Amino acid sequence: MKDCTKFQDLGYIHINALSLFTGQELETINRVLESIPLEEVSVGDTSEKSNMEVGRLLVDYPGELPRVTNSELCRPVINILESNDKINFFRSLAPKAKCLRRAQFNIMNEGSFLDIHLDCESNPDYLLAVSLQLEESYEGGEFIIHNKNNNKVKLKQFEVCISSCKINHEVTKVLSGKRVTLVCFLSSNMRENSRNVVS
Repeated sequence: MKDCTKFQDLGYIHINALSLFTGQELETINRVLESIPLEEVSVGDTSEKSNMEVGRLLVDYPGELPRVTNSELCRPVINILESNDKINFFRSLAPKAKCLRRAQFNIMNEGSFLDIHLDCESNPDYLLAVSLQLEESYEGGEFIIHNKNNNKVKLKQFEVCISSCKINHEVTKVLSGKRVTLVCFLSSNMRENSRNVVS
C-alpha cells in the first residue's frame, strides 16, 4: 500500500530488487546479459539524444506486435518478467499494466547519457517502466524523474526503479564506471504498437 501511494503521488517507486526477484532469477538475468548481442544507440525512439549500448530481448516497433529477438537466449528473462508475482506487483501500482511489451539491457559506459523523454511516446499504451540495476560501481548516471519534486534516484546494484511512462525523465551522464540496467515496459494490451512515425 505504501508503494502504491508513493507511486500515485510521485509517479515512481525505488525498491530493493530482492523484494521482487529471487537470487536465482538475478543470476539468470546476469547470465543472459553476458551473451546478448549489443548495438550502439545515439538517438532514442522519440529522437531524444542518447549514448549507450542496448541488448534487445523483446522489441516493440511501430505498427508491429511485440516479439522476442532470440527466443532460446532471451526467453528465460522474459519468463521471469512475466511471472505471476511480478505482474501482480506491477498491477498493484497500475491495475491495467498486465502485458510485457518490451525489454532490453541498457549499458552506459563513461560519457553515456539519456536525454529527457517520455516513454509513452515510444508506444502510447506504455504504462510502467521497470529499471533493474545490475552493475555495482559507477558515478553519475542519476535517474531524474521530472515530477513535482524533480526526484533524483541513484540506483545501486540490485535496486529497482518503477516509474510512470507518462512522466518525463532522463539519465545524467555517467562520469566513471559502467551503469547496466535491465529495462522493461508494460501496457494493458498486446495489439500492434500504435505510435505514428513521422518520416
